[in-house]
Amino acid sequence: MDARLTHIDEEGAARIVDISGKPRSVRHAEAEAVLSMSPKTAAAIVAGNAPKGDVIGTARLAGITAAKRTAELIPLAHQIALSFVDVRACFDVEAGSLTLTAQASATDATGVEMEAMTACAVAALTVYDMSKALQRGIEIRSIRLLSKQGGRSDWRGDSDEGGRHDSDEGGRHDADEGGTRDSEEGGRRDSDEGGRRPAGAPASQAAPGPPHLDPAPPPRADPLAPLQHPPATSPPRLHRAPPQPSALPPPAPTAALLTISTSRASGSGQEDLCAAELRSIAARLQLEAAVQELLPDSFEEIQQRLCQLADLDRCALILTSGGTGFAPSDITPEATASVLQRPAPGLAEAIRAASRAHTPHWALSRGLAGVRGRSLIVNLPGSPKAVRQAADALVEALPHALQLLSSADTGGH
Repeated sequence: MDARLTHIDEEGAARIVDISGKPRSVRHAEAEAVLSMSPKTAAAIVAGNAPKGDVIGTARLAGITAAKRTAELIPLAHQIALSFVDVRACFDVEAGSLTLTAQASATDATGVEMEAMTACAVAALTVYDMSKALQRGIEIRSIRLLSKQGGRSDWRGDSDEGGRHDSDEGGRHDADEGGTRDSEEGGRRDSDEGGRRPAGAPASQAAPGPPHLDPAPPPRADPLAPLQHPPATSPPRLHRAPPQPSALPPPAPTAALLTISTSRASGSGQEDLCAAELRSIAARLQLEAAVQELLPDSFEEIQQRLCQLADLDRCALILTSGGTGFAPSDITPEATASVLQRPAPGLAEAIRAASRAHTPHWALSRGLAGVRGRSLIVNLPGSPKAVRQAADALVEALPHALQLLSSADTGGH
C-alpha cells in the first residue's frame, strides 16, 4: 500500500485529489453509529414520547440531508451525485442501545464512505438534540465504516489486520492507526443520567455507565455462519433477558408482511404468490396489513427491518415468507434469531406439522417464531401452498397470543 499522504502536495499544503482520470463505477458504502442511553429514554423514544417529537424520523432525514452535503462539511471531500442514501434505526430498549445504519451509493470516480459516515454522525447528533430533555448523558459510543464496494477493491470492517482502513482512490477514508471502535481505558466519560464522574475521581473509579455494548464478532466466510458469528454489520448483541412489557406501549393493531427472496426483490424472479396468502392471514386475524415488502436474502437487511418493524412501527404481528430451507442463501431463521428476545417454538412446530400430511419434506423447514418487545414474529415457508396450509393453525392460536402481548397484564399465563 502506498504510504504517501495523498491530500498533501509537494510543498506540504493540503489539496484535493485530482480524480479526473479515474473511471466512473458503481460505489456503495455502509456505516454505523451506536448510541447509549438509559432504557427509560429508549422506551420514550420508541413510544414517540420525546418532547421534540419524532426522534428517529427527524434523525433519518437529517442524516440523508447531511450525506448529500458532505463536500460542504468535509473540506477535501469531492462533490458526489448520490444515487441512493438511507438511514435506519434499530433499538435494544432493555440495553439502552440505538444502532443507526447508513447506506450510500453512487456511480462516480471516488467512493461514498464519507457520505455514509457523515449521515451516521449527523443522525446521531440529531438523536441527541431531540432527546437531551429526556437525558443529558446520552453517549455516541462509536461511528465507524462497516463496508465499501467499488473502486480498486472492496473492504469490510474486519478485513484488515488490526482493523486498519485502506484509503480509497486517493485517500477519501484515512486510516485510524489503532482501528479500535473506542477505548474504555484512560478515562472515557461513562454516561448515566447525569453523564459525569465525581469530582477528583480517577478514571478507573468513574461512576458506572450504561451496559457495555459487545462488539459484533467477525463476519462469516460461509452462508451458514450466522448461527455462530453474526456479521459485523449487525447491531450490538441483544440481551437475552425477557423484555419488560410494562415499559413498552401496546403494539399497533397492524401486520407487517415480508416476502424474503433475492430474485423477486430484484424483479427478475417469479411473481410473489405468497403475498396474497399473507394478506389473507392478516385479514382473518382482523389486522391491517400496514406493511408489505419484498426483501433480498440478506442477513443484515432482514435483521434491520425486523428491528424497525418491532421497535419503531410497533407492529403486533410480523410474518415472513421464504428463506427457511437448507439452501446456502436461506438465512431468514438466523436473522430472525438475532432479534428475538423470547422464542415461541410451539408456533414453529405447528407450522411444520400443518405441512406433514402434504409433503415428505415438512421437517426441512427451519422457520422460527418468537417475541421482540410486544411484537410477534413468525417465519413461514416460501411456498404459497405451505403458507395456506399453516394459516388455519396460526389463525387458531394467534388471537390469544396477540391479546396477551397487547395486554397490560404481564403475568399469570
